[in-house]
Amino acid sequence: MVLHRAACGCGAVSTEGPLRLEADVMSPRRRMARRAQRRAATAAAATAVCLAGTAPLPAAATGAAWAGLARRPVVATVDSSAACHGRTPWSNPGNYTVADGGLFFVADDGVHGDEVWRSDGTRGGTLLLGDIDPFNGHGHKYGAGPWLGEAGGTLFFVEDDGVHGRALWKSDGTSAGTVLVADPDPRSGYNSSEGPHFLTGVGSTMFFGVFTDGGVEQLWKSDGTADGTVLVRDLGSWDVWRQFTPVGDTMFFQAKDATHGAELWATDGTSDGTAMVKDIAAGVAGGEPEALVDVGGRLFFTADDGTHGRELWTSDGTEAGTVMVKDIAPGPGSSSRSQEYGNLDDMAGRLFFTADDGTHGRELWASDGTENGTVMVADARPGSGGSDPAGQTRAGGKLFFVADDGGHGRELWVSDGTNGGTHIVRDIHPTTSQFGPAYLTPVAGRVFFQSRRGGAYQQLWKSNGTKRGTVLVADFNSGPNAIGALSAVGGTLFLAANDGVHGRELWKSDGTRAGTVMVRDIDRGGGFDLAERTIANTRRGTVTLFVKVKGAGRLDVDPVAGSPVKTAARTVGTAGKASIQIAPSRAGLKKLRRALREAHEQGGKVGKLDIQVQVTFTPCGGTGSSVIRSLTLKLR
Repeated sequence: MVLHRAACGCGAVSTEGPLRLEADVMSPRRRMARRAQRRAATAAAATAVCLAGTAPLPAAATGAAWAGLARRPVVATVDSSAACHGRTPWSNPGNYTVADGGLFFVADDGVHGDEVWRSDGTRGGTLLLGDIDPFNGHGHKYGAGPWLGEAGGTLFFVEDDGVHGRALWKSDGTSAGTVLVADPDPRSGYNSSEGPHFLTGVGSTMFFGVFTDGGVEQLWKSDGTADGTVLVRDLGSWDVWRQFTPVGDTMFFQAKDATHGAELWATDGTSDGTAMVKDIAAGVAGGEPEALVDVGGRLFFTADDGTHGRELWTSDGTEAGTVMVKDIAPGPGSSSRSQEYGNLDDMAGRLFFTADDGTHGRELWASDGTENGTVMVADARPGSGGSDPAGQTRAGGKLFFVADDGGHGRELWVSDGTNGGTHIVRDIHPTTSQFGPAYLTPVAGRVFFQSRRGGAYQQLWKSNGTKRGTVLVADFNSGPNAIGALSAVGGTLFLAANDGVHGRELWKSDGTRAGTVMVRDIDRGGGFDLAERTIANTRRGTVTLFVKVKGAGRLDVDPVAGSPVKTAARTVGTAGKASIQIAPSRAGLKKLRRALREAHEQGGKVGKLDIQVQVTFTPCGGTGSSVIRSLTLKLR
């Protein structure tokens, strides 16, 4: 095969077809003429196969020189301008965590699998911290991805590097500063229940849980060093640790031991200072504290003492100071729903939450921690139906939430904590849809949120709490789930969005349409899967590889360790399956023929030649990735 360096600098361009590499036997004169034809045709067509180019196939390539190659498949038949303007896959950024003023998140660039990235809001500043999990790339994903958490401005995360299992790592936002901290669970692998989990920072200390072989869960802590990563307490029985919630220097959580059900526990980071706060529901039943939240240095949560149902509770960390605030739904009935996380929030030292008193339905309530100071804020939907508030979020001194007043469907509401100051902000969609705004996120005194367009969340909105100040920022209009989770860093909103061309990628917004832009197209379609199946042509001594790619680009095969094979290349115009053929070089063909003769002498029928090749796929406008494959050429 003849390769030429294109004038535009895009790399080697092949004038051979993907499924037919030159191995014909011809006279020297004919071979020289054919090579001259190739060089002339390639010079004209080089621009067309540059992956970064946008020009159509040059007219010169359709002349006599091109006609001379018409009898043979040619790589340059794909118009790279069409390939470069095709859709690219999703990197699907998520699991946002803010640390040291930067956004950390998990994304898949199509080559390395789910890994940890950092962004400062610029394309150049959006970087992969490291390919830590070597088995999670090229479409092969095993088990859970990284778990992220922040303590003292440092990012901590959990990932498997193929040696230590799911271990604790940390990063300062650079590749060099992304290091293993400790492996507290040496047996752990890809199972998400193994290794550290429930990462929660208290000051500069990171707390987390670890399961043992016997099903016991231990509480650990780390200061970011191997020596400072230690076991806090092992109760020695079946435990469940979850809902880690820091309040001052104390971390509260739910746990259960052999004699008590799930109850409220607290720790100061020492073994002696880790204990059950109160046995809310005596015996093995457990009070099951949930929705833990810090309000002005005091813990609020919901629990069921077995007598009053699930109600609002508060704790100062002592048994005597852990009490039910108010029996909002009198008797054994519950005013709060189980596992109702995220519906408790703090504003100006008061807790805002949702409750159903059995008369008004589920509405917005507020509490100062006393029975008399626990009251319904507003009956947004008169009667027993309830407006069912959700998503309470503070922004600009106001509380935003989503509710249904029975006439407008689920819409954005705002409250200043009084009945008169609680009202619908704007009827964004004049229908009675059960799906309202989602992912309410505060940014610089405003709240950003997703809204539905038709049957899918495709629109980004913002609001300052007034009807006029509640406006559409961007309409992505690219199908279902066009927008993912939102996160704020300083005055900038980050989000995952799909514009219909680049897949779901990392975007940012300053609240204007012009300022809502993609930060980086992380997955340019560089991922590929190399199939185990191959097809050998024993008459020509060639072998065909099959590849599945995620987007348009160029496929290259190069010999490794002196393997006597020709280089091969082809362009791929779209995502899907492709193939490329590997042929022996002149020296390789001699070795194959020699191997065939030796096989005949020993009564065999096939000569074999073991080779190694590097298969590289370079996506349109992106960076290539490679795998090495061992193969056997056969000649009969």
